[in-house]
Amino acid sequence: MHVCIAILSVLLLSPIVVYAQSSQASVVVRNVLVFSDVGNELVHTNVLVKDGRVQHIGADAPIPVGATVIDGGGSLFSLSADGSINLKPLRQHVSNYEPNATTRSESVSVVATRMASADLGNVASVPARAQGTAPQAADDNLAAKVVDPTAPLKTVTFQNKFAPSLWGINDEENQADTQVGIPLHFLGRANIMRITMPYLTSSALGHRGLSDVGILHIVLFPKKWGTPVVGAVASLGVNKGPDIDTFAIGPAVGAVFKKEKWTYGIFSQNLFSGDDIATSQLQPILAYTINKKISVAFGDQQFTYDWKRDRFVLLPVGFQVNYIARFGKQPVRFLFGPQYNIKNEFGSRKWTITTGFALILP
Repeated sequence: MHVCIAILSVLLLSPIVVYAQSSQASVVVRNVLVFSDVGNELVHTNVLVKDGRVQHIGADAPIPVGATVIDGGGSLFSLSADGSINLKPLRQHVSNYEPNATTRSESVSVVATRMASADLGNVASVPARAQGTAPQAADDNLAAKVVDPTAPLKTVTFQNKFAPSLWGINDEENQADTQVGIPLHFLGRANIMRITMPYLTSSALGHRGLSDVGILHIVLFPKKWGTPVVGAVASLGVNKGPDIDTFAIGPAVGAVFKKEKWTYGIFSQNLFSGDDIATSQLQPILAYTINKKISVAFGDQQFTYDWKRDRFVLLPVGFQVNYIARFGKQPVRFLFGPQYNIKNEFGSRKWTITTGFALILP
């Protein structure tokens, strides 16, 4: 079973692509507006176009040697049908601007996908205000994005969950998790896949090794009032004995809303198997972004209801602090969160201290 899980994990992680940038036929358009992951919010950023294809969108877009650098002057960035770069000034009523078919997008990654198929066109015809060195656009607000489960971030997260006390057992437990987040574009929609691989380093029953691998895939439907999501969740369990289910699957639904520095919403994951597994996890989302480096969230609270037992088996309460640091051009998220389970269920964790970090990949 461990071999099957390892093979499946490798196949699912294959969409992560690392690509190199070169300087041939490269143009960097700085200080432009593109539509963010919520679909109708315009954000300032930089865009690298190479060989007629969008290679990078972000405040840290690299500048290859010999590239042409253009100041977009805060204009809306798009490519026309003939492949030429368009910069449309939006001096007034930006919030009421209705994007056309070329610029409409559910996420920044969708903008890149649509523009990547066009040729570069005549760079000389771009209505640029200046060439050469331009002011650097503001960094993306990663502190707000890391607390938004609908944000299209490519991440690799390592976290440790230490439980110094358990209900009904005088013992402790420790679990190390690896989670990979992969934003995708499929069937004209922004998608997000997350794979979580927990590893028990110690437990009250003496069990050690790989635990149930979780796979979540959601599709985003951004609206002006928020971002509803639908998808599926699956659990690939290790061998728990003869005639005990090790695979479960079910629907996942939710919605995320934003208002100024607040992010809030609800998320539900449901797992069912033939005989043994029937659970629903309800996760409230509530977070506040203090600045571009620090955000505070209600935490990863998974209220779990077991339909077989007809009761809640997990009711955690806690918080989580996130800090965004940069090592060179590499952004890293550090996290810390204590959690207390108010449900006295024999053998379940009472206190859990979560620490970890996440690499945010381009």
